[in-house]
Amino acid sequence: MREFIKKIISFVKFIVSLIFSLFLILIIICLIYGDNINYTSNILDYESSPFITNEELMKGPKENKFVFTFNGTRWEINYTLYEGLNDYLKGLSRTIKVHQGEKVTDKDFIMRDLNNKYQKEFLKPFVNYIENLSLSRDDKARIVISLVQNIPYDYKGLEEGNITGKYPYEVMYTMSGVCSEKSKLLVYLLRELGYGTAIFRFGPENHDAVGIKCPLEYSYKNTGYCFVESTAPTIITDSQREYRNVGKLYSDPEVIVISDGYSFESVNIEYNDMIKYIELEKFLEENENYKNVEKYELWLDLRRKYGLEETECKNDTILCNGECWNKCEKGTFKCTKTGGICELNT
Repeated sequence: MREFIKKIISFVKFIVSLIFSLFLILIIICLIYGDNINYTSNILDYESSPFITNEELMKGPKENKFVFTFNGTRWEINYTLYEGLNDYLKGLSRTIKVHQGEKVTDKDFIMRDLNNKYQKEFLKPFVNYIENLSLSRDDKARIVISLVQNIPYDYKGLEEGNITGKYPYEVMYTMSGVCSEKSKLLVYLLRELGYGTAIFRFGPENHDAVGIKCPLEYSYKNTGYCFVESTAPTIITDSQREYRNVGKLYSDPEVIVISDGYSFESVNIEYNDMIKYIELEKFLEENENYKNVEKYELWLDLRRKYGLEETECKNDTILCNGECWNKCEKGTFKCTKTGGICELNT
């Protein structure tokens, strides 16, 4: 019996010694390689965002006016936003730290920006306002799409190389954003309305657009998502616009799925109008001076319906019939029913 107890005690001592040895080895490894290990940051978990009080978040309130076009009529929504929350989001790190060897995807960055808990809390009343409108679900989607499209593009930030990767709330507060930032805001609002959403990321063109779940026959390149441009007023499904320093979008985008949900079932309205608009645009471009007044009026009607008219122009252009026209090199500019013309002085 004594011999058996001695064996048990010896075995326990061996196990304890083994565990202690392994523990020492682990400490040594950490001391040697610890500086090369990047530990996972909590930045992906919005619940772990740095704490800030509501009082601090609500500093510096201001009311912004958001405009949108719905069925040819221009509307406005006024909403109070806060400098405190904007500054808080602006100050968050734009990097994501992970374990050595792990990969961070574009979707990780997008989801981080969409899921901040303070942002969600302060944008909920805005979403609730849209949800409570006495309109169909698809019409509410049309409103948020037009609203985001009408937020000015951040040309200044682009030209100065000062693109910070704004959170959706920052875009609304500053009333400006580039394609990736405005697309995140639009995806955020559509997701909150319950729609299936995606980001179309065009690598070669360095451009982001939004995908909204829709019937396959109307979807962009059979992805199951309809193309939505976020940077400027454009008819849903119209992917034929020209982009600054890029031209048209020719590459096959990466489809970054953000959320599952409702399908934009009535998109056939926009699709048919888009086909008609492009046909009219091509006809008018091929016919000098827009001489076909009937087709020109049909084209203008579609521009008014979707709020495609310009409301202000840069210094080197002149506003006429909802469009910006180049100034005349010779003669005097005249705005006519069929557009801008240059009349030579006699």
